[in-house]
Amino acid sequence: MKKYIIIFTLLISSISSFSQIEELPHLIIGNDILYIHPTDNSEAIEFGGMNIYIGAFEYMQDSTGEFITKLLVDSIGDNNGVPYAAKLCDTLTAFGFDDWYLPFWGELVFINNRLNLLPESLFIINSLYWSNYAIDDGGFEYNQSIYAKTANVLNFWEILSVRRDELLPCRCVRKEYDVVGVRNQNIENFNITQNYLNKELIINSVNQDITSEIIDINGKIVHTTMLEGLGEKSISYNFLNKGVYILKLTANNQVKTHKFVVE
Repeated sequence: MKKYIIIFTLLISSISSFSQIEELPHLIIGNDILYIHPTDNSEAIEFGGMNIYIGAFEYMQDSTGEFITKLLVDSIGDNNGVPYAAKLCDTLTAFGFDDWYLPFWGELVFINNRLNLLPESLFIINSLYWSNYAIDDGGFEYNQSIYAKTANVLNFWEILSVRRDELLPCRCVRKEYDVVGVRNQNIENFNITQNYLNKELIINSVNQDITSEIIDINGKIVHTTMLEGLGEKSISYNFLNKGVYILKLTANNQVKTHKFVVE
């Protein structure tokens, strides 16, 4: 009996963990999923490391956000006892995960470009946010390591280099790599609605490329299109005659069909 209780507890724990992942705000970047902490981890914190050469730029292209954040922490140390953004994210444990990091500058820009796919209240402070981009102009010799790159998630045009001892908001993120093919939502869960007025079929919460086909009652494919990108998608059927049709969606070797009537 004890064995079954342990198995049941582990199962509930796994379900709870999966639920937490799905509830976190997230975006798809290629085959990766970027999870965004739902609140600011600090509204006013330093980047840290004034006059400390970090040399992280050379690693930016081929390293993970966790690696860069840990590099910042190793370089900055205790920052004279003053809290700072990289250490805040590096030591953060939230929603069952301890792999949070200070986002790349490009990830902040990516978030800005896709705000329409995120909850409206996710970012409420119209301010610059710290990225993990430490600017080391001049290197060791000129001691110009006093700035870091920032971006305003709500205002794409506000991208500045700011002194590392300024107090700005910090939002930690985490990423799961090469999981979209595995964790992509089952297209059976796509919600398809029919807009009779505009003669459109609406597909909600699309997070992958989909091939759509409209098939008439005789089995003939009368329309084919590729739905690319994320978010809500619509398929117009204003060219169809009255009758019964099947919408067939295909993605990642999954198929979903939906019957609809044109009146």
